[in-house]
Amino acid sequence: MSGVAEAATAVDRAPSAAQVSAGNYRKGHVRLNGFDFTIETVAGERRAPHFPPLSNHYGYVCRTLGADGDQVDVFLGPGAADATLPVFVVDQVNERGVFDEHKVMYGFRDRYAARQAYFDNYWLGWNGLGAMTQLTQQQFAAWLFDGDTTAPASLGKAAKPVKGAALKLSQIAGRTDEEAALRRAFAAALATVRRSVARQLPGLIRKVIKASDARVQQILDELDMSGFSVLMDDEDLKAAIARILRKVGARELKQLKLAADEADGITDQVNVDASNFADAYGAELVGKRILSDGTLINNPSAYWRIDESTREMLRSLVSDAIDDGWSTGHLEKEVSDAAAFSDYRSEMIARTELARAEGIGKMMAWRRSGVVKRKRWLLDDDPCDICENNALQGPIKLDEPFESGDDAEPAHPHCRCAVVAETEEDPNED
Repeated sequence: MSGVAEAATAVDRAPSAAQVSAGNYRKGHVRLNGFDFTIETVAGERRAPHFPPLSNHYGYVCRTLGADGDQVDVFLGPGAADATLPVFVVDQVNERGVFDEHKVMYGFRDRYAARQAYFDNYWLGWNGLGAMTQLTQQQFAAWLFDGDTTAPASLGKAAKPVKGAALKLSQIAGRTDEEAALRRAFAAALATVRRSVARQLPGLIRKVIKASDARVQQILDELDMSGFSVLMDDEDLKAAIARILRKVGARELKQLKLAADEADGITDQVNVDASNFADAYGAELVGKRILSDGTLINNPSAYWRIDESTREMLRSLVSDAIDDGWSTGHLEKEVSDAAAFSDYRSEMIARTELARAEGIGKMMAWRRSGVVKRKRWLLDDDPCDICENNALQGPIKLDEPFESGDDAEPAHPHCRCAVVAETEEDPNED
């Protein structure tokens, strides 16, 4: 079962009118190509009584803001998992022909398929299609998170993606040294692996006549992603992570207003914890763990590993290369342009890792303090359902994970929520 199909099974197919109005019914969630989607209504069901049954799953892109004040709406097509497909943004108009809101057509092979699917999801005679803008995956990400999503996409107000494998100094000016170090490290690692994958794939694909799920998976498993090991040896990256953890730890300890002599001792402990974590940080990103004696072993519980997410993003590319008989030159170009190695992805990873370091630094300080007993998930202004479920738990024990499985923020890429400390015990606990 695909990720989209699995997410669709979680959706409540018969919510009450009151639940629909409040938005508090069970929805499906799926992460595709770096984007988080929520499915509100599955194909075959009606968005509202006056709508026809949908031809495609319908929902929104999480943590976005559309022209109507809600999150940006999306129809998910049959190729939604394919990171090589373009994205089509419809500027939907009202009965007067005035721009109203966007409808994103995600996972459709071309403009004609996207246009047909758009009309298939409305009644006969619907005339809400204004302009339709075609974007690459990277352009779509830039438009969603840095562009003007309240204006018609056809006006060209999408933020322009960064060009080149590495970020220019002018583009990281004004950022902290730590943030710049993370962005440079991930851009360099992705560029290294991109070149390696472009060399490997032609030989792995050459003898395959027809793509099957099992054969594609075998090729992905055989891909050597050892280029990501540069992250394990990047001293600037380790130093940046350690500095972030120390800064966050010092800030949290200051807010707890501990006695000066006690705070100094705890600060020293947090600084040691920060250094130890930073030393093992790069290994965790590639599914490894460093033992106390320096031995490097596989870490089956590595949650944030970058190599496996890269393999998954290449799945559709490998399948298409086999079925369409791509030449070596064509394959190399597709790898070079793949979203898995894009500048947007290096930016997204860096932002996510900054947020993760914030959460880890907090937990280090709180655990060492001895006074923080509980923690609570604090939502940003535009939360997703995953984070809302975390917040609904209320205060939980310090070492207890939230419903998403996370100890602290972030729960996903682009997460802007925060976890806050509570020093009082729960009076209802024994």
